[in-house]
Amino acid sequence: KHDNDGRITMNQARINIDQNSTRRYSTNKSCTPSQWQRLYQSEEKEIRRMIKVAMKQYKITKIPPFSLERPPLNGSMDHSMALPIFPFKKDMAKKINVELTPPEDLSKKEKKKWLKQQEDPCAIAIAAALPVNDSNMVDRVEVKGTYINFHFSPQYIGQVLAKDTNFYKRHFGKTKKVMVEFSQPNTHKAFHVGHMRNVAIGDALIQQLKHEGHQVIAVNYIGDEGTHIAKCLWFLLYRHIPEKYAIDTKEISNLLSSSMRPANMPEKLLSLVPTHQTPVEFLGDMYSQGCNHLDLSSYTSMPFPNWVSATIEEILEQGCLARYNDTLYQVHVNEEDLSALSIGAIIGIALPGSSNPITSSPVKPYVINDIEYNAILLKKSHLKEKSEAIAFFDKANEQLTVLGALNDTSLDTYEQARAQLNKVRSLLEDVPEGSIFQDLVKTTKQWSMDDFFAIYNWLGVKFDRFYFESKVNADGKDMVIRGAKKGVLEENDDGMIGIHLNDLGYCVLLTSARQGLYATKDLALAKQKMADYGHLDESYLIVDEQQILHFKQVFKVLALLGKPKLASIQKHFPYGTVRLSSGKMSSRDGSIIPFSVLKQNLISFMQQLSQKSTSISSKDYELIYHRLAVGALKFGMLTQDPMSPIIFDLESWSQPQGNTGPYVIYAYVRIQSILRKSLNQHDSVRFLHPHLQGQSFPVDYHLELFYDVDTDWTLLTHPTERRLLQLLHDFHFVCQRVRTQDFSHHLLCHYLIVISRMFSRYYEECNILNNSRSTNQLHARLHLLSITSDTIRSGLNLLGISTVSKL
Repeated sequence: KHDNDGRITMNQARINIDQNSTRRYSTNKSCTPSQWQRLYQSEEKEIRRMIKVAMKQYKITKIPPFSLERPPLNGSMDHSMALPIFPFKKDMAKKINVELTPPEDLSKKEKKKWLKQQEDPCAIAIAAALPVNDSNMVDRVEVKGTYINFHFSPQYIGQVLAKDTNFYKRHFGKTKKVMVEFSQPNTHKAFHVGHMRNVAIGDALIQQLKHEGHQVIAVNYIGDEGTHIAKCLWFLLYRHIPEKYAIDTKEISNLLSSSMRPANMPEKLLSLVPTHQTPVEFLGDMYSQGCNHLDLSSYTSMPFPNWVSATIEEILEQGCLARYNDTLYQVHVNEEDLSALSIGAIIGIALPGSSNPITSSPVKPYVINDIEYNAILLKKSHLKEKSEAIAFFDKANEQLTVLGALNDTSLDTYEQARAQLNKVRSLLEDVPEGSIFQDLVKTTKQWSMDDFFAIYNWLGVKFDRFYFESKVNADGKDMVIRGAKKGVLEENDDGMIGIHLNDLGYCVLLTSARQGLYATKDLALAKQKMADYGHLDESYLIVDEQQILHFKQVFKVLALLGKPKLASIQKHFPYGTVRLSSGKMSSRDGSIIPFSVLKQNLISFMQQLSQKSTSISSKDYELIYHRLAVGALKFGMLTQDPMSPIIFDLESWSQPQGNTGPYVIYAYVRIQSILRKSLNQHDSVRFLHPHLQGQSFPVDYHLELFYDVDTDWTLLTHPTERRLLQLLHDFHFVCQRVRTQDFSHHLLCHYLIVISRMFSRYYEECNILNNSRSTNQLHARLHLLSITSDTIRSGLNLLGISTVSKL
């Protein structure tokens, strides 16, 4: 929307994602006008001036509030701005006849159709009075229904686009110091395609902020401690090594307890990795198998999806916190069952999305007394109608009720595995200095870090700083304990610390065993970032939509702990998850595409689509395949609204046609080919560029080629080149929309696709090199192509994608 002073403003809007989730779009209130904002404002101001002059002719001096609208950025319309004339109807009705009278012989339906086909008399009258001849900006106006469309002159737009070399380097106002935290992979897990959306969004956000002129700090937060590492190393030590080398698990326990330290530990560990896997994929496999072996449900027959066995970690006033795999669930328990709960006991719970055992409807999070619960306790009474074999604890303090498959041997095996896991956990909490276990932890962690660095390098993503979960845990605990001593946080009789946050539910910050949770560490991380970098204006956290409630709680607690300013700059950027066509991805069950496989498949697919040319070297081919693969991957991850889930489809994302990164890159390459031919083959074009005579031309041809030449933009008369010119003029407007709509980079993706399609249409309809009427028209068209090329390149760069000049 635009206010009466011509300033661009944005109303807050909502896009409904589903019935239970909305995304709120925010405004950029603190941004001062930049050169390009001022340009768009001056264009609107000129049109308002023209309207004011027109209204004076009808002796209307009090102009009613009105807005001006820009056309949709899809190339379907060739006007630059539109005026809805409804606000002027009342005043104009006193001056002219604004009513349309359809013929009497028409039916009611036909009259409605007739009215829709007529141009509004009010719009016609205002358009006729507009001083078009007095404007250097507006070329013509036309009436379309109840709108007046304003067309900017090609000369005006062309001069704006070709003004100077900084066209694509303008920022949008006051510069800020901004931190962006993204990627956040866990060590000891395989980096897979599901992680790529986070990386693509984070990198594009950084490019956008830098484009705006801000000082940007890119940071990563590595999950280098937690249950996932314990499960990975447990399976490696107590299952994989004993089976591979026929060693008894007791020997493993003795070895971990001794001070013995074998030589060449890293090399010996590397020998465990199968030839078909990378070290990190091997660790991911160990983690996945560890999860399976340590899940009680895997020892039983569980026919109901998401009915699982979970271990109680905390007792609450009206329920408990129970852990299934690496996730804590808040379970509501009726008062009569509370006394039966005990820490460490295993209960059956129904997770969100499963069938409610009482109502048979899907389980959803629900609130009781301002506390949100996200799982339901399963009791024997719930299962009496279920004849299928299934094993659950009837109540937390009772023995396992065997309704099916779990026998004593299986239970002994399970309990032995849990005891071994607890030993690994205790070693991780206090790693013995100089021990074999320390070598194991350090080596496997380094495998992960080396893999991350290689992946980021291949993707062209850079970080200024890496933070580690293990380094902030202690500070987080101290913050929470001090908060409890001050009375800000609540500590119960068992020593658990948390706080009721009303509509945000109950936030647990420290368990009774004095273990910190994710929220505990995030409090310390926010504080540490500020300590390291001083004042920050904004701090973005790119984390998926499943953590929306988590970060709301963290920011609220941060403010309650006496850091309201620090809390106010924290901005959670949620996004939808990436899925495979077969369903949700999970490192736990191994249903992922490892990054090494993804990379290999992408490059292989690009090679299959390519026809090799003798003019391109093998080294250049490697670069081309690399950039096409990265472009396909990043563009595919960014081309949808961030809050929408994505179905990963390598084949469709890699195609040189359609809404893909390779298609946009291909349009750029075709333009480069035309410019290369024109500058090498046409003497007339060379003559127009005397400063290039005798020079070897660069690989890419950009706007710099045309700065010493005056272009007659009025020679661009074809409707398609006029539309293309108008689309190019809107580049910064699109960038503003990306910013004001919570960095929705899919808007820029769609814009680049439209530009590429419009160029393709232009290329087909106008034989640019051989069908231009004059040398000056040829020059104007080549200049237009050069600007189109720069627009595509700059837009792709804002998405973190590099171009190629040949294919």
